[in-house]
Amino acid sequence: PVAPRIGHALARVTNEGAQVAADYDVSIVREGSDWSLIFGKTRSVIECASEYGSSRPDLARTGVGEKNMNHVCVFQGHATWSRQQLMGEITRGSWGVIDLSHTGLFKMYHHETATRHQQADSASSLSAQEESRICRRVWERLSADENVQHALPNSMMEEFERGRAAILQQAQIVIEGSSASGASAVAAEEASQVVAAAIAAAAAAGESEVEQQI
Repeated sequence: PVAPRIGHALARVTNEGAQVAADYDVSIVREGSDWSLIFGKTRSVIECASEYGSSRPDLARTGVGEKNMNHVCVFQGHATWSRQQLMGEITRGSWGVIDLSHTGLFKMYHHETATRHQQADSASSLSAQEESRICRRVWERLSADENVQHALPNSMMEEFERGRAAILQQAQIVIEGSSASGASAVAAEEASQVVAAAIAAAAAAGESEVEQQI
């Protein structure tokens, strides 16, 4: 299910904070020598980090925040996949897999953020448009990483591509037919319904096939 209003966050805490992470209902996703990375609902992460946060002097050197400031990465929106659904989407080529610990993902983000601040000659918060540009640049760099692994060509991938082509073709026929009669608004609505129904059917078929393989 997709929940656009639910937020999650990442933050660094001390070893003492890691020991009480469960009390705040947050998970430890990575451990360092004198710090740990926690993940959970935004409010829980902020509460834990406010008590046991571990600052990052290296970010202060890049101009992002003060030396003793605790940094929290917040992600707005939440979506989950079942195990079968995710495996099916990876198999059909919709996802690539990479070990994030080897990418320097957050270093890339903070470098881009610091660069934007320097260009603007300001330490004030960036606009939503600037944040979007930063995320796009980070994603472009990440997706170009040679360590990203994609599924090899397979029958599920071929079937998905055929299904997607059929969906687009059917939607185009509906739009052209309705446009010819002057009902553009109806065409858009009907086309979206056709696409939604076809995608739902394709997703269900993909999950069923993966379950059979498992």
